[in-house]
Amino acid sequence: MSNNISSWPKKITVDKRIVTILSGSTYDNFPKALKELITNSYDADASEVNITIDLSKEMISVEDNGIGMNESDFDFYLRIAGKSRSKNEFTSSGRKRVGQFGVGFLSAFPFCKNYTIESKKKGSNEILFATIPNYKYLFKDDKLIDVDEIPIQGGKRLDRSQIDRQFTRIRLTGFSELTSAFFNEAYTVSKRRVSILKYPALKRLEWELSEDLPLIFEENPKLNNMFGHQSGLSFQVLLNSKKLFRNLPAQNILETHEGQFKRIGKIKLKYFIATDYEPIKPVEARFLKVRNLNVGVGKREAFGIGLEGRTFAYLAHLTGEIHILEGMNELINVSRDGFNFSQDYEELQEFFRERLRKWGYELDELAKDEKATDNSRKLKTLDAIDPIVINKRIERLVKKGYKITKDRSLPASTPFKIDKVRMEVHTPYDASEQVVRPIKINDRSLNLKLESWDIDNEPDFPACKISGRSIIINRNYPIFSKRKHLDIFIRIIGLLTIKAEERSITRKLYLEMLDEIEKTFSDY
Repeated sequence: MSNNISSWPKKITVDKRIVTILSGSTYDNFPKALKELITNSYDADASEVNITIDLSKEMISVEDNGIGMNESDFDFYLRIAGKSRSKNEFTSSGRKRVGQFGVGFLSAFPFCKNYTIESKKKGSNEILFATIPNYKYLFKDDKLIDVDEIPIQGGKRLDRSQIDRQFTRIRLTGFSELTSAFFNEAYTVSKRRVSILKYPALKRLEWELSEDLPLIFEENPKLNNMFGHQSGLSFQVLLNSKKLFRNLPAQNILETHEGQFKRIGKIKLKYFIATDYEPIKPVEARFLKVRNLNVGVGKREAFGIGLEGRTFAYLAHLTGEIHILEGMNELINVSRDGFNFSQDYEELQEFFRERLRKWGYELDELAKDEKATDNSRKLKTLDAIDPIVINKRIERLVKKGYKITKDRSLPASTPFKIDKVRMEVHTPYDASEQVVRPIKINDRSLNLKLESWDIDNEPDFPACKISGRSIIINRNYPIFSKRKHLDIFIRIIGLLTIKAEERSITRKLYLEMLDEIEKTFSDY
């Protein structure tokens, strides 16, 4: 249709399977529907999108400063066939086009009764306008509507005062039951679960848009340089006048791609994995967000880690992004929440399963290191005061890039302290020094140390001995190999040893009591 021929009313040409998909929407799809409208603005080379939500009037406005549409563009806008229809791979600003099915504006249909649009191209005095009766397009009496029969009223008006402007303004009015359910928070969630479902509806919407839209990170030039926009045109989105930024659930980057990008088969991608060494909150921010051409696809993924047998307790401490640059756009499904089968994508998933396993294991080991040096805990294993074991732990950290810092300000009872952010190990000890741990026995404060000796060569004190203000534990004494209630065994045997040293009990009774304790708790 040429630009000088006007034809109203118009009709949507659409594959009925797409209408079926839309008819199965839930309240959960509402943020995704807005995402699709904003993605259209991105493809239209908008640098700014303003979303205004008025709950009292049941009205949502999405306005951008993109290139706009004339009537010919709008006719193309209404032709939806469920297959790739992009005219050009790149926009005039150099952005890679995200949309390929043309279903972006259809995604809003289940959430409002009417959809009005105004649009204008720069240099023209014509403003296109149209009203689409969304409520007529979905199920009626359990039968699919023939969309070809529903008229779309509209036209164009002249306004020379806005000749230098370009824009598209969409207004959704009259909330559907799904939209009302979203804003009235008509969903339940466990009290203990830290979830976006507990957020007020507008805050939840803000979080979900920030999760999926091609936004920049707030005050993070390094990540913005790596994962920001590839074109020279910036992009920002405002929700009720508040500027949105990309979600960054953790600040400490553990790993990223080497070089400009990583290649897996035909797929080019960038990625990073991050942690703050504690469970990521909210739970929806855990694991890896897949972005295709900088737009989120589906929920965050752990790619099935934990389903193969071994579970990783610290997997919930990991977050990050996989930013697909090319190789997957043709495989994205119509609902835009996943990809169709691809051998390259299978290999990509296995690659990130391996990376998540690796960091899950690393965080597990770090947690063990920290527990081993935490003197606020009861002693559960002699490894916590064994200089050989401690030095091996430190050496393992050094191999992973940690630097050793001698820190005499640390208490002697702390064998080492880990600064995970700076990747430093602080220790008050030299490798040859004994590690001590404070212990109180019968109101007597002592330093607990560890040595090894042959029980047969020290028949009087086979388990432990007192030396000045120290109590020295024999690693070779069998009962100290018990992990359960080790702290109690040390205190009981330490108390008996003190009594034997003070001659409050005879040496013979002392050895008999040690023997009885060993027999009683041999299988404990």
